[in-house]
Amino acid sequence: MAAWLLGELSPGTDLTLEALHATILDMSAPESLRGQAIESLGNQVCHLTEGEVYERAADVLIPLLQEPSVEILYNAAFALGAMRCRRARSELMRLAAHDHRKYKGLETISENAQFSIECIDYEPHGR
Repeated sequence: MAAWLLGELSPGTDLTLEALHATILDMSAPESLRGQAIESLGNQVCHLTEGEVYERAADVLIPLLQEPSVEILYNAAFALGAMRCRRARSELMRLAAHDHRKYKGLETISENAQFSIECIDYEPHGR
């Protein structure tokens, strides 16, 4: 819950962003905590269209689209869609076409990835 709440602070401080990055990259942290931090990081930078903070978040989140965990994938796809991250589009296309696993009774990874692609196509951000 604390990781999710950090994402609701707008705009976040450097300390907030560092805490989210550290949680996401901590492979020993529970997936649920990492998932909340992923979503929160996307929320923290979604108002940006470019820049160092935006690109650093994209650099951390895009590789997560290769993770086997449904929770990590779902939250990474969501965050990158919220960010309208142009660089994530090809990986999201792959997920939209091939990953039909459901996340906690919500939509599938495929449906979430497709929604993120639509957000990116509407207003792409980043490089």
